[in-house]
Amino acid sequence: MIRNFRNDAVPGFPRNASVELLDRWQEPGDMKPVQVASSGLAFGVGNGDLQRSSDAAVSDASFIRVRNISLNYKVPMLDKGLDIQVYLQGQNLFTFTRYSGPDPEQTLNNRLPPLRQLTLGLKIGF
Repeated sequence: MIRNFRNDAVPGFPRNASVELLDRWQEPGDMKPVQVASSGLAFGVGNGDLQRSSDAAVSDASFIRVRNISLNYKVPMLDKGLDIQVYLQGQNLFTFTRYSGPDPEQTLNNRLPPLRQLTLGLKIGF
């Protein structure tokens, strides 16, 4: 998967960026995952272009997502002519991942992850 800041700001770019960029090279001898902040050119190419084409732009986006859960309870009734059921449904409840972007299924950071939805209902039959 493309890393969170692959298509976003790179060090030195004048806009908001990922907090991952704070763990960058700052002093000679530093061993950091992100290059030195710069908006200049290196070898005739923009430093951001070098970062985007390196393995720093790739991360593990494996995930497990709980998409749908439905619970249904039939209320025991003495009157056999009445049927009451209570249900709870949930969508996109949990996503387990180490990916730092908004959604491991999307390659771009300008999309929202799937919205979490909960539905509580009552079904009455006569």
